[in-house]
Amino acid sequence: MKRNVILLTSQVGETLDCVLYRHKRTDRREDIVALNQHLAQLPSVLPEGTAIAVPEGIPITQKTTIASISLWD
Repeated sequence: MKRNVILLTSQVGETLDCVLYRHKRTDRREDIVALNQHLAQLPSVLPEGTAIAVPEGIPITQKTTIASISLWD
């Protein structure tokens, strides 16, 4: 079964994380590299215009709750 994907393109001086952040993607890096095996052979700073396929839609991430302490209570 083929998944629908969206193509993102890197700009000058961007890493994979920068491209994902610029497009407000929260995909796991490992999932993106598995979908784009050509990325494993590129340097960490991607060449300008590198095509990166990401799954269509916004991935659901688990929200974590951190207990906080208030100094004024």
